[in-house]
Amino acid sequence: MQWPTHRPLGLDRREHEKGDRERNRSRFFDAKAEAMFWQKAKVVPSRHLERWREDPAGNVVCK
Repeated sequence: MQWPTHRPLGLDRREHEKGDRERNRSRFFDAKAEAMFWQKAKVVPSRHLERWREDPAGNVVCK
């Protein structure tokens, strides 16, 4: 999706560029980072212990 070349009203250039960086931020992690997260994450009591964890923000995550 192409974003408009003009800035939306109400946003200065820094805010607009910050949004561009956040949209382009990678959501993928290497195996080492995933293993570290999985070890530190809280187990979700009502879910399968090997598949589900809760991240620091409270989101339930499937392995």
